Amino acid sequence: MKEQPLLSIIVPVYQAEAFLPRCIESLLTQTVKDCEVILIDDGSTDGSSALCDAYARQDRRVKVLHQCNAGPGAARNAGLAIAKGLWIGVMDSDDWAAPDMYERLLLAAKENEADIAFGQIVSAPNGTCSGKNSVRHVSKDSFWRRFFRIGTQECVFYVWNRVYDANLWMNVRFPEDLRNGEDIEPTFHVMVKAKKIIEVNGAVYFYYQNNSGITKSAFSPDQLTLLRVWESLVSECERDHPQLSAWARLNLARTDFTLLTRLIIGGNALLDTQCL
Repeated sequence: MKEQPLLSIIVPVYQAEAFLPRCIESLLTQTVKDCEVILIDDGSTDGSSALCDAYARQDRRVKVLHQCNAGPGAARNAGLAIAKGLWIGVMDSDDWAAPDMYERLLLAAKENEADIAFGQIVSAPNGTCSGKNSVRHVSKDSFWRRFFRIGTQECVFYVWNRVYDANLWMNVRFPEDLRNGEDIEPTFHVMVKAKKIIEVNGAVYFYYQNNSGITKSAFSPDQLTLLRVWESLVSECERDHPQLSAWARLNLARTDFTLLTRLIIGGNALLDTQCL
């Protein structure tokens, strides 16, 4: 592999033994071969660490960094610190990519002189992607409306389904003290710096939906960090992006209402068990 690959794909890994092979193999079989796959083992205690090392022995494009458990933000930051690619991709270890995901996104970005290209996320047990590229330019105003969910419930906070010009990540990092909503602020900061955004038609990224966990309506104290995230963005928008401040305040109010509703309807298992 040359000194500076075209693409760096960063994958935080924690307790992912059951799903990790599907994820890594979907990356190593990409139609784009000029890439490095950076696996950040975030203190796994199952077989994930050994799997990471095994793939590194099999394919020289795989790099592995083992660290003590510090959360997804810290793991992604560790990957960004050593990434050498001209472009950056991020993936979660229980998800997988369409075989031509990165080729389609990189081609769209290059042909349209964009610094971000993204495609559709699909939640499904299995997935495939086919078809010719159909792209459209996403204006900054249009993207901000989607980011702040103005007239839509679509969520575009996720960092998984995209390629980014690596320069966008200079001086941008994930918060390391959050276990909920850690994508929101870095997505905002990267999008502020982006000059042109391209959307590729069709599914490129397949998201594993864990139905065995806590229901979406339930409340947990970790979710309170979302209030902190939006309070921070409100302050930043009022200071540096006043045209977005009303939408940021709306999302803060929406988050406050949503968490209160979850607490009332879904309950808080921790408080219930402690009889508080």
